[in-house]
Amino acid sequence: MINVTLQDVLIAQKRIAGSITQTPLVYSDKMSELRGADVWMKMESLQRTGSFKLRGATNRLLALTPAERTRGVVTASSGNFALGLGTAARLAHVSAIVVVPTTAPETKLESIRRLGVQLVIEGANYDAAYAHAKTLALKTGRTYVSSYEDPWVVAGQATAALEAFMAEPHFDLILVPTGGGGLLSGVSMIAKSINPGIKVIGLQTEASDPWVHSFRERRVVQVEYGETLADGLLGEVGAANLDMVLRYVDDFLVVKESEVAEAMHWMVKYHHQIVEGSAAVGVAALLHHLPDIGGLKILNIVTGSNVDSKRIAPILHAYE
Repeated sequence: MINVTLQDVLIAQKRIAGSITQTPLVYSDKMSELRGADVWMKMESLQRTGSFKLRGATNRLLALTPAERTRGVVTASSGNFALGLGTAARLAHVSAIVVVPTTAPETKLESIRRLGVQLVIEGANYDAAYAHAKTLALKTGRTYVSSYEDPWVVAGQATAALEAFMAEPHFDLILVPTGGGGLLSGVSMIAKSINPGIKVIGLQTEASDPWVHSFRERRVVQVEYGETLADGLLGEVGAANLDMVLRYVDDFLVVKESEVAEAMHWMVKYHHQIVEGSAAVGVAALLHHLPDIGGLKILNIVTGSNVDSKRIAPILHAYE
């Protein structure tokens, strides 16, 4: 069980301030007009590694004990957390091994290799890469750093929401892309600490929706995964995150793959921003779901921009 407090996030914000980018909070004129609401986008896609995950990785590595720093760290990731941890490891002078599945996008692999960390490609999906990384941690004595089941990581990810609230203190609804649940845990806690009446919705795709079932049954539920544009959201529910999610999150929403593709194109057309499928689920929800949001002030977290050109190009052509 993970229990992260507002104080933990404030400490994390101070700890990582010099290592991360304070990303812009952008008002979406077009989406606001479409939905009759005030829609803001927290552009974590403009973070220095192209993803919010640098926040949690940096907070975790800077919180290591001297002995842990000496032994180094290992993690599993579909790509973005590997980039975050690798960057944080280089800045903190900590040895790191990152294990990614064979499905990781090439653009992420190229960026990881440039960091100088030890890259291991193992397993057909995140769960297989995770199992291999845990084995490496046992063999080498390195600290395993989870991309979502870790209190320091959750606190670090939550600083994205804290920044948003510092810029705009009032929101009625927050939309949060959800994979393992680290970002959702932290963001929902911050949101409810500031305004208990705010509504927080986690977002998944039809190809990977374990949180939808786990939330309803109040236990970890396994599902079968399909092909998806939102590869960063693939993976099982973080069991350690479940308590926080059940305490702070109001609901989950599932979007279709076709809606994700349309949302990726929409972000290019109206915000001139290339975002990965995982980051586009909020836009997909705003375009095709959420019928009763007129007059509300909405925060949508745009989580990352690390998408292969070969994946985004057909989408852009399809909507010309």
